[in-house]
Amino acid sequence: MKNVVFVHGLGLNSDAWSGVFYLLKNHAHCNFIDLGFIKSNETSNVNEILNLGDIFVGHSIGLLWILCNLTNCKNAKGIISVASIPCFFQFMQDEALLNMKNGFISDITQSMFSFWNRIGFEGDVTPHRVEDVNLENMQNGIEWLRNWDGRSAIKDTKYKILALASRDDVVVTEEISKEVWGDYDLKFCDNGSHIPHIKNPFWIASNIIKMLHEI
Repeated sequence: MKNVVFVHGLGLNSDAWSGVFYLLKNHAHCNFIDLGFIKSNETSNVNEILNLGDIFVGHSIGLLWILCNLTNCKNAKGIISVASIPCFFQFMQDEALLNMKNGFISDITQSMFSFWNRIGFEGDVTPHRVEDVNLENMQNGIEWLRNWDGRSAIKDTKYKILALASRDDVVVTEEISKEVWGDYDLKFCDNGSHIPHIKNPFWIASNIIKMLHEI
Protein backbone atom coordinates (compact mmCIF):
# COMPACT_ATOMS: atom_id res chain seq x y z
CA MET A 1 0.00 0.00 0.00
CA LYS A 2 1.06 3.58 -0.62
CA ASN A 3 1.90 5.98 2.20
CA VAL A 4 -0.19 9.05 3.01
CA VAL A 5 1.24 11.73 5.31
CA PHE A 6 -1.15 14.04 7.16
CA VAL A 7 -0.32 17.41 8.74
CA HIS A 8 -2.99 19.12 10.87
CA GLY A 9 -3.98 22.76 11.25
CA LEU A 10 -3.45 25.48 13.85
CA GLY A 11 -4.89 24.81 17.31
CA LEU A 12 -5.34 21.11 16.59
CA ASN A 13 -3.30 17.93 16.67
CA SER A 14 -3.21 14.73 14.65
CA ASP A 15 -6.43 13.49 16.28
CA ALA A 16 -8.21 15.79 13.83
CA TRP A 17 -7.59 13.12 11.17
CA SER A 18 -9.11 10.24 13.17
CA GLY A 19 -12.31 10.03 11.10
CA VAL A 20 -10.38 10.09 7.84
CA PHE A 21 -7.87 7.55 9.14
CA TYR A 22 -10.66 5.11 10.05
CA LEU A 23 -11.92 5.24 6.47
CA LEU A 24 -8.45 4.99 4.91
CA LYS A 25 -6.70 2.39 7.04
CA ASN A 26 -7.46 -0.45 4.59
CA HIS A 27 -6.41 1.63 1.57
CA ALA A 28 -3.07 3.17 2.60
CA HIS A 29 -0.44 3.37 5.29
CA CYS A 30 -1.30 6.55 7.20
CA ASN A 31 1.42 8.62 8.83
CA PHE A 32 0.94 11.76 10.92
CA ILE A 33 3.15 14.75 11.64
CA ASP A 34 2.16 16.70 14.73
CA LEU A 35 3.26 20.32 14.91
CA GLY A 36 2.98 20.56 18.68
CA PHE A 37 0.15 23.06 19.10
CA ILE A 38 -1.23 20.71 21.74
CA LYS A 39 1.19 19.73 24.51
CA SER A 40 3.03 16.38 24.41
CA ASN A 41 2.14 15.73 20.78
CA GLU A 42 5.04 17.09 18.72
CA THR A 43 6.46 14.56 16.23
CA SER A 44 10.15 13.75 16.67
CA ASN A 45 10.89 11.59 13.58
CA VAL A 46 9.72 14.16 11.03
CA ASN A 47 12.32 13.48 8.33
CA GLU A 48 11.68 9.76 8.47
CA ILE A 49 7.96 10.30 7.90
CA LEU A 50 8.58 12.83 5.12
CA ASN A 51 10.68 10.27 3.24
CA LEU A 52 7.82 7.77 3.38
CA GLY A 53 5.09 9.86 1.83
CA ASP A 54 3.55 9.24 -1.59
CA ILE A 55 0.69 11.67 -0.93
CA PHE A 56 0.83 14.61 1.48
CA VAL A 57 -2.40 15.96 2.93
CA GLY A 58 -2.30 19.30 4.75
CA HIS A 59 -5.09 21.10 6.55
CA SER A 60 -4.77 24.90 6.70
CA ILE A 61 -1.34 25.73 8.14
CA GLY A 62 -0.46 22.06 7.70
CA LEU A 63 -0.38 22.51 3.92
CA LEU A 64 1.85 25.57 4.32
CA TRP A 65 4.21 23.49 6.45
CA ILE A 66 4.28 20.74 3.81
CA LEU A 67 5.04 23.16 0.98
CA CYS A 68 7.89 24.71 2.95
CA ASN A 69 9.37 21.24 3.57
CA LEU A 70 8.88 19.75 0.10
CA THR A 71 12.59 19.31 -0.49
CA ASN A 72 12.53 16.60 2.19
CA CYS A 73 9.59 14.77 0.62
CA LYS A 74 11.70 12.47 -1.56
CA ASN A 75 8.94 10.16 -2.82
CA ALA A 76 6.04 12.60 -3.04
CA LYS A 77 3.69 12.14 -5.97
CA GLY A 78 0.63 14.07 -4.83
CA ILE A 79 -0.38 16.97 -2.59
CA ILE A 80 -3.88 17.53 -1.22
CA SER A 81 -4.89 20.86 0.26
CA VAL A 82 -7.71 20.75 2.82
CA ALA A 83 -9.22 24.19 3.49
CA SER A 84 -5.91 25.84 2.79
CA ILE A 85 -3.84 28.09 0.55
CA PRO A 86 -0.07 28.28 -0.01
CA CYS A 87 0.28 31.86 1.29
CA PHE A 88 -1.93 33.20 4.06
CA PHE A 89 -0.51 36.72 4.31
CA GLN A 90 -1.62 37.25 0.72
CA PHE A 91 -5.20 37.45 1.99
CA MET A 92 -4.97 38.06 5.76
CA GLN A 93 -4.03 41.44 7.18
CA ASP A 94 -0.90 41.39 9.30
CA GLU A 95 -2.67 43.42 11.99
CA ALA A 96 -5.31 40.71 12.32
CA LEU A 97 -2.65 38.02 12.69
CA LEU A 98 -0.79 40.07 15.30
CA ASN A 99 -4.03 40.65 17.20
CA MET A 100 -4.60 36.90 17.22
CA LYS A 101 -1.10 36.28 18.51
CA ASN A 102 -1.47 38.92 21.24
CA GLY A 103 -4.87 37.54 22.17
CA PHE A 104 -3.36 34.16 22.92
CA ILE A 105 -1.00 35.90 25.36
CA SER A 106 -3.55 38.13 27.09
CA ASP A 107 -6.43 35.63 27.39
CA ILE A 108 -5.65 32.17 26.11
CA THR A 109 -9.00 30.71 27.21
CA GLN A 110 -11.22 33.25 25.46
CA SER A 111 -8.94 33.37 22.43
CA MET A 112 -8.92 29.59 21.92
CA PHE A 113 -12.69 29.30 22.34
CA SER A 114 -13.17 32.08 19.79
CA PHE A 115 -10.67 30.51 17.43
CA TRP A 116 -12.20 27.03 17.61
CA ASN A 117 -15.67 28.48 17.15
CA ARG A 118 -14.57 30.44 14.08
CA ILE A 119 -13.09 27.41 12.35
CA GLY A 120 -16.25 25.38 12.84
CA PHE A 121 -16.64 23.90 16.32
CA GLU A 122 -20.06 24.85 17.63
CA GLY A 123 -21.15 26.09 21.04
CA ASP A 124 -19.08 24.74 23.93
CA VAL A 125 -17.68 21.88 21.87
CA THR A 126 -13.90 22.12 21.66
CA PRO A 127 -11.35 19.67 20.23
CA HIS A 128 -8.97 20.03 23.19
CA ARG A 129 -8.69 21.44 26.69
CA VAL A 130 -7.35 24.97 26.76
CA GLU A 131 -4.78 23.97 29.40
CA ASP A 132 -3.29 21.50 26.89
CA VAL A 133 -2.58 24.21 24.31
CA ASN A 134 1.11 24.95 23.79
CA LEU A 135 1.14 28.75 23.76
CA GLU A 136 4.68 29.07 22.41
CA ASN A 137 3.97 26.80 19.44
CA MET A 138 0.69 28.58 18.74
CA GLN A 139 2.60 31.87 18.57
CA ASN A 140 5.13 30.24 16.26
CA GLY A 141 2.25 29.11 14.07
CA ILE A 142 1.01 32.67 13.73
CA GLU A 143 4.50 33.72 12.67
CA TRP A 144 4.42 31.04 9.96
CA LEU A 145 1.15 32.50 8.69
CA ARG A 146 2.70 35.97 8.70
CA ASN A 147 5.92 35.04 6.93
CA TRP A 148 5.88 31.70 5.14
CA ASP A 149 5.11 31.59 1.42
CA GLY A 150 4.58 28.27 -0.36
CA ARG A 151 3.50 29.69 -3.71
CA SER A 152 6.76 28.90 -5.47
CA ALA A 153 6.52 25.28 -4.36
CA ILE A 154 3.06 25.00 -5.89
CA LYS A 155 4.16 26.75 -9.06
CA ASP A 156 7.25 24.62 -9.53
CA THR A 157 5.87 21.28 -8.43
CA LYS A 158 5.23 18.47 -10.86
CA TYR A 159 3.13 16.62 -8.32
CA LYS A 160 -0.56 15.93 -8.75
CA ILE A 161 -2.41 18.63 -6.81
CA LEU A 162 -5.95 18.52 -5.42
CA ALA A 163 -7.63 21.27 -3.40
CA LEU A 164 -10.59 20.38 -1.17
CA ALA A 165 -12.54 23.32 0.24
CA SER A 166 -15.82 24.25 1.93
CA ARG A 167 -18.30 26.75 0.57
CA ASP A 168 -19.12 27.89 4.13
CA ASP A 169 -15.49 28.34 5.24
CA VAL A 170 -15.06 31.82 6.75
CA VAL A 171 -11.26 31.53 6.97
CA VAL A 172 -10.36 30.32 3.48
CA THR A 173 -13.51 31.49 1.74
CA GLU A 174 -14.97 30.08 -1.45
CA GLU A 175 -13.79 33.17 -3.31
CA ILE A 176 -10.23 32.82 -2.04
CA SER A 177 -10.15 29.12 -2.91
CA LYS A 178 -11.30 29.84 -6.44
CA GLU A 179 -8.71 32.59 -6.87
CA VAL A 180 -5.84 30.44 -5.61
CA TRP A 181 -6.81 27.01 -6.92
CA GLY A 182 -8.82 27.91 -10.01
CA ASP A 183 -6.19 26.46 -12.35
CA TYR A 184 -5.93 23.21 -10.36
CA ASP A 185 -8.31 20.42 -9.47
CA LEU A 186 -10.61 22.18 -6.97
CA LYS A 187 -13.58 20.53 -5.26
CA PHE A 188 -16.08 21.93 -2.76
CA CYS A 189 -18.34 20.49 -0.09
CA ASP A 190 -21.24 22.56 1.22
CA ASN A 191 -21.01 22.22 5.01
CA GLY A 192 -17.44 21.68 6.13
CA SER A 193 -16.58 25.06 7.64
CA HIS A 194 -12.79 25.33 8.01
CA ILE A 195 -12.62 21.71 9.19
CA PRO A 196 -14.12 19.56 6.39
CA HIS A 197 -11.94 16.61 7.39
CA ILE A 198 -13.72 16.59 10.75
CA LYS A 199 -17.22 17.42 9.55
CA ASN A 200 -17.09 15.41 6.30
CA PRO A 201 -14.41 12.73 6.69
CA PHE A 202 -16.02 10.43 4.11
CA TRP A 203 -15.77 13.13 1.44
CA ILE A 204 -12.12 13.78 2.27
CA ALA A 205 -11.25 10.09 2.42
CA SER A 206 -12.97 9.28 -0.87
CA ASN A 207 -10.95 11.97 -2.65
CA ILE A 208 -7.71 10.68 -1.13
CA ILE A 209 -8.57 7.14 -2.26
CA LYS A 210 -9.21 8.45 -5.76
CA MET A 211 -5.76 10.06 -5.87
CA LEU A 212 -4.19 6.85 -4.54
CA HIS A 213 -5.58 5.08 -7.61
CA GLU A 214 -4.33 7.81 -9.95
CA ILE A 215 -0.70 8.20 -8.93
